Amino acid sequence: EMTVKHMTSTVKKLKSELKAAGKDNDSLSSELEKTSSELKKMESKLNSGSFDPLDEKALTNEKGTLESKVGHLKQEVERFEAELAGRLRFDFKSPHKGFDMKKVKGVVAKLVKVKQDTNCATALEVIAGGKLFQVVVNDEVTAKALLQKGELKRRVTIIPLNKISTGGMIDTSKGAAASSIASSMGGTATRAIE
Repeated sequence: EMTVKHMTSTVKKLKSELKAAGKDNDSLSSELEKTSSELKKMESKLNSGSFDPLDEKALTNEKGTLESKVGHLKQEVERFEAELAGRLRFDFKSPHKGFDMKKVKGVVAKLVKVKQDTNCATALEVIAGGKLFQVVVNDEVTAKALLQKGELKRRVTIIPLNKISTGGMIDTSKGAAASSIASSMGGTATRAIE
């Protein structure tokens, strides 16, 4: 009798374990079907597209080449920016005690404001050329002091403001004429330098 009771309890235990294993098996089977279905979908996408491992390799190589070019161009830009910054800097020492630094206005390119139009900036660069890097001072006395005792780091041309004549500047009548001509051609005339 003891053996029968023991056997009965063992059978019940095994049946419950079998049910649990069946449930686990059902859930695993369901998961397997789901994963297989997803795999088939991905394979069909892969096969339907024009994916080619050689194309991927070619694109990877092209990406590397382009990244290399970008790096090289960034270095060029940095070099040009450094060169321009050097040309726009005007280094000197005070020629004498009590020298008024405000008499040295600076490099022309830093003194001129161009409207937000790149065409105007390009036109100014073409017309002015190297004169953009000349140094403006108040008068010829300041210019002479800088040239003789300013310990300049590089050769520069100095423009004393008191020696500039304004005869070549556009007056209002010339501005009106330019506007009239521009409007007759369907355009507008604006001053590039403020």
